[in-house]
Amino acid sequence: MFPVSKTGAGLSAPGDLCRPRFSRVSLKETLTQLERRKLCLDLLGRKLAMIRNFNACKASVYNRGKPSEEFLNELIDWCRQAPDEIFVRNEIKDIYSQVVNELGPWEDLLHRKAAMLEALRVLGGFESSWDWNEGRDVTNPRSNTSCTEEAGIFQCSGDSMNFDGSLKQLLRSVSTEIDCDAFRTVTKSNHRFAIEYCARLLRFTINHHGPVKYKKINPWLRKDAVAEFKQFLSAQ
Repeated sequence: MFPVSKTGAGLSAPGDLCRPRFSRVSLKETLTQLERRKLCLDLLGRKLAMIRNFNACKASVYNRGKPSEEFLNELIDWCRQAPDEIFVRNEIKDIYSQVVNELGPWEDLLHRKAAMLEALRVLGGFESSWDWNEGRDVTNPRSNTSCTEEAGIFQCSGDSMNFDGSLKQLLRSVSTEIDCDAFRTVTKSNHRFAIEYCARLLRFTINHHGPVKYKKINPWLRKDAVAEFKQFLSAQ
């Protein structure tokens, strides 16, 4: 799995910021330094926890509960490094076409990025209750081969790679194997791959995900969550 930043831009590591500097000092002075270091680390920990204070992004989705902060952080960390090409306008009926009434009209690239994250937030709830390791959909009679079997948080299946060659290329970039078995394994274990794959797939088709095709996600989309995502994406 790609590493996910836990510190945030511009912050020093605790060891650099709070390392005690020992010399020829008394035991009492040494203990004082350790106490100061502990206080320093406590304050730093509080600062890190305050970097992203989620509110609207943690709204409930249908009867699936609320997404975890870990999931939301992974969405944002991925998006901050994702290629702009994933979000720019195209001529295909895609995820942006499906949610424009709830989240549009589109203002700029930042707005489009935040709207994608909101769509993924709600879709992840519908498809798996945000379970990265979710298995196949046992209610789907088509889920009976290695390539039609859904996997992971967004319940994509290996045959979805047929929508565009770039999807298989994305799998090739993180795996030596590019068959459907490898797809299921990687989409569960590599969170950044799972997010980017689904985001790219949603730009090619709305038909792979029932909750998107039939607009089941739409009543749960929130403009205030988009505004919150925009704030986190633009933060330095």
